Amino acid sequence: MFRWFVVFSIVLMGAALFSAPISYQAKITDENGIGLTDTTISVELQVWDALSGGTLLASDTQDVYVVKGMFSTHFDIDFASFDVVYNPLYYQLVVNGTAFSPRQNIGAVMWSYWTVYSETTAAAVAQDVHYFPPSYLTSGDVQSALEELTDTVRNWTLQDAYWAAGGTGDSIAIDTDKPVRFLAQTGYGTVFEARAKDVSAPAVMIANDTTGAVGLYLIGNLHIEDGSKFFSNTDLRFDLDEDVNPAVSNVFGVYNDTDAVVFSVDERGVAKVMTELYVPYLECTTEVVTHNADIYDTTT
Repeated sequence: MFRWFVVFSIVLMGAALFSAPISYQAKITDENGIGLTDTTISVELQVWDALSGGTLLASDTQDVYVVKGMFSTHFDIDFASFDVVYNPLYYQLVVNGTAFSPRQNIGAVMWSYWTVYSETTAAAVAQDVHYFPPSYLTSGDVQSALEELTDTVRNWTLQDAYWAAGGTGDSIAIDTDKPVRFLAQTGYGTVFEARAKDVSAPAVMIANDTTGAVGLYLIGNLHIEDGSKFFSNTDLRFDLDEDVNPAVSNVFGVYNDTDAVVFSVDERGVAKVMTELYVPYLECTTEVVTHNADIYDTTT
């Protein structure tokens, strides 16, 4: 009488005749529980489609050498079709012509059959592995399918994420101290760009200038509400035209609610005040010219 403790694994390769190499390890003892040793036995591994009765789907026989009750071998099981893996499978051992009962269910069939060789995925056929989970990959083998999936993830956009949320996501939530970073190469180039209804040109753009410094570019109006303030820990500088077109004198202007100019200064340094100017102290380095305006100290 033999007693068995069995561990085995299955890996599959896609082919017309479906091959299932099975690595098999077991411990075999006599009726007293003592492991057999220094002996050769004939072991047949059979695969059936039912716990009892049914159809013998495949089998292979190996002569194995037993040492201290342990042996390891390899069976080449050939199935007529891959379709057999979609139904319960049972294995049965036949040792020296004696069949052991009951048959044992081959557990986790789908996962085991998709494992293939651990060192490579190229041997698998994509159609053999795409059923769980469902896949729309078009590649003919698993290695190419993985590369295809990688490219898909790499090209994933925020719009894709919005659509994936069923169109319900209208914002991107960021945890505290985990900012969203947009990284660009050094040198001149756009880092971040946002476009409004007119998609032909950016509305907001953050870019590196020719010196490598980062600049914020606005195309359109900057609207500030609720008493917002500008804060700066250094000089606040406005460059008008920046010598792009010296023939044109661009103006920095302050307007009132009727769009009338209250104060302006052009790129040549000419400042104009269209109403009253209140200053506690005024030091002029050039001639002061007034046109129907009053200049006086706020204390007078």
